[in-house]
Amino acid sequence: MADSRILANFVAIVEAGSVSRAAERIGLTQSALSQQLAGLEANYGVLLVHRTPRGVVPTAHGILLNDRARLILSQIEAMRGDIGSLGAAAKGTVSVAMPVSVTQMLALPLYDRLHRDHPAVRLRITGAPNRAITSMLHARSCDLAIAFAPVDDARLIVDSLAREQMFFLCAPERAPAFPMVVGVADIDPMRLALPCRPHSIRMLLDDALATSVGDRAVEIDDPGTQLSLVTRGTHDSVMPWPLIREAVVAGLVVARPVTEVGRDLVMLRNADAPLSIAGAIVHDLIVLLVAERVRSGEWRGLTLPSHRPC
Repeated sequence: MADSRILANFVAIVEAGSVSRAAERIGLTQSALSQQLAGLEANYGVLLVHRTPRGVVPTAHGILLNDRARLILSQIEAMRGDIGSLGAAAKGTVSVAMPVSVTQMLALPLYDRLHRDHPAVRLRITGAPNRAITSMLHARSCDLAIAFAPVDDARLIVDSLAREQMFFLCAPERAPAFPMVVGVADIDPMRLALPCRPHSIRMLLDDALATSVGDRAVEIDDPGTQLSLVTRGTHDSVMPWPLIREAVVAGLVVARPVTEVGRDLVMLRNADAPLSIAGAIVHDLIVLLVAERVRSGEWRGLTLPSHRPC
């Protein structure tokens, strides 16, 4: 593939209508520019210009290459401007959608870090059910989104953030009956208080137990009510750390990691909508804050992808 300098020189040839005039304008010898043109034609295997006594005229292939080269060169120039201005004060509004459990771990730290380092960037965070987040991106109601995989959508760019392990919850008096790390075989579906399908946690449990637990579990979509049933000792549950940390710290429930149940946390953006400078800053801050939560142990059960050190 031709580099940007050679593409720019080809555009100059088409604009000038002459290799000699283009060479004079860009400061090359005519022979050097002619060699570049010949190299392009050899590379693509087509004739790019008709050579006439009065100069050159682009062929159909040459017109196509000229149009595409102009687009590529303009994008390169815009990229240089964006990257060069990253050190300046970024501004604008960035809208981020994420599951409610994720907002509890990231919303305040993200706001604080932006307010400190990029005060002109305005943040808008929307807590939403995981199943609604991709639709929000398609509707352009958010610039970035955090969701739980799987996300199989060619229209979206998917960046892996972390792997989140689930925790088995029980009342303190029931804790001695369970190992320190709980397996699916240790869980009694008859005692579970779980969200309704198609909630991602419920789908995980159904898959892990190789059956639907709907006819045996108490189905409640409200995490607070699930926790209340657990603290009473009448039910157990399976939940992620962000939703249970306060109850665990207060000694109201006991949490044990579940070995076979986890989900991947990913960041999403539209493939056809490049991020603004402010959006790129928020994107990178989210990646950084997730890593910090792992390193500090604040978000228990969360591990980073193997290619990203904590």
